[in-house]
Amino acid sequence: MRPERTGPATYTYRAEKLHRPTTIEQVQQIVANAASVHVLGSRHSFNDIADSSELISLENLPLTWSRP
Repeated sequence: MRPERTGPATYTYRAEKLHRPTTIEQVQQIVANAASVHVLGSRHSFNDIADSSELISLENLPLTWSRP
């Protein structure tokens, strides 16, 4: 994985995996199988509080969805 950096480029995430799910079911599966996972937000963290061994980006999810 290419190192990801925060917006201000003051911190480089240590995550080994960056997930980019496209469905809610994929998010559920990632969370269920990960030992530790955080969701990327605005990437404006200046320290490791938002870091984890696995990160999830929600940028590829649809803006709206309906419950089954």
